[in-house]
Amino acid sequence: MCCTGLVKNATRAIVLNVEDKAGAYQSRGKAKRNLKQYQEAIDDLKTSISLNPNYARTYFELGLVYYETSKDNLAIVNFNNAIKYGASEKGDFLSVSYYNRALAKKSNNDFQGSISDFEMASKLDSKTNSLDKSEIAGVYFKWGNRFFKLKKWNSAIQKFNEAKRLDSSLNDDCNYNICSSYYNIGLKYTDEDEAIVNELNTLRYSSNSARYLQLEKMRNENLKNSLKFMLMAYNYDKKRKNLVDMISQLYNLTGNKIKEKEFKSISQGLK
Repeated sequence: MCCTGLVKNATRAIVLNVEDKAGAYQSRGKAKRNLKQYQEAIDDLKTSISLNPNYARTYFELGLVYYETSKDNLAIVNFNNAIKYGASEKGDFLSVSYYNRALAKKSNNDFQGSISDFEMASKLDSKTNSLDKSEIAGVYFKWGNRFFKLKKWNSAIQKFNEAKRLDSSLNDDCNYNICSSYYNIGLKYTDEDEAIVNELNTLRYSSNSARYLQLEKMRNENLKNSLKFMLMAYNYDKKRKNLVDMISQLYNLTGNKIKEKEFKSISQGLK
């Protein structure tokens, strides 16, 4: 039966004052959700809850309404209640409840909570295992992007590697982002080197030779660290011209003319 027909039947049951009025409101609310009549669905589902506050499936439906309307916190609250009251529900109800709460938590940037719920959904229903692996990989990927935006490069790399481990279809996107993360770590050392060079220039004709030698040592360490991370970035993406040019420049600054020439040649072959 189509959703419109279900709405009519549920409305008739409500008007006739059937014994399970809470169930009638729940059925009509569910049908209205499927018709995307969200506010009317919320009204019916809340009425159902007021009549029977222990019915897990009503909370589940209300959770779906809130999730579909991007109200993740309210969705999570209702999925919590669906799980709380749904222990005796038959079939895959609990698994699906955990699964949908995982989606809401992912959308709400509660990444660890989302992963835990996906794993619980998989534990309760082994048929969802392969799907949950893909979903969990997606959470790790979004988590990695979150760390990337916060410039927490090492944490981002860790999450992108987890995403790759769980879902090989994410390899290209993850490798691109891992490369960018290592590149940015390398840039941090080159930025520090710029400050050191400026101070070295002021000390070039100074009598403070101890400080000059200390800065020279610091600069060499920074250049080596920058080169290390740039090469790690290169392992994940060998076609970024700006990266190859940076590596060539770093080899020049560290006195490795052979490697500098090699990477200049690679750069010339890139667009």
